Amino acid sequence: MAEVKKNLGKLIAVHGLSPAHIQRAVFITVLSFVFFMGTMVAYYVRQELLFFLLASAFLMVYIITLFSWIAQRKTALEIFEKGVAYRKYSAKWDEIGEVRPDGTIVLKNSKQIAISSAIHELDRAILFIKSKIVSVA
Repeated sequence: MAEVKKNLGKLIAVHGLSPAHIQRAVFITVLSFVFFMGTMVAYYVRQELLFFLLASAFLMVYIITLFSWIAQRKTALEIFEKGVAYRKYSAKWDEIGEVRPDGTIVLKNSKQIAISSAIHELDRAILFIKSKIVSVA
């Protein structure tokens, strides 16, 4: 497992984040922003501290969700001719010991690459990786 991508050959497939996870993040972001704006208007009209506290809470939810959405949008599992890459880690087929059903790739040197369950078609990618491991071994 290297910090940089090795020479893994031609790119075969890219599995990005699941559209359902992206839609949930966008929905929560938009909804929290709408509630933030609504409670700020209520605070402006009624001048009560409770509305300001609610607006602050919705603003925090908005900021945290927006930050996590931006940070996770580039997450992708890349499958190459000679191996696999996920985030900053990569491994060649002969370095992979096993692939667990939860998406954890266990290397022969006992290190692990944990793949997020939010990856689109993760089960299909796991089956492909397992087939490549069997054909190399």
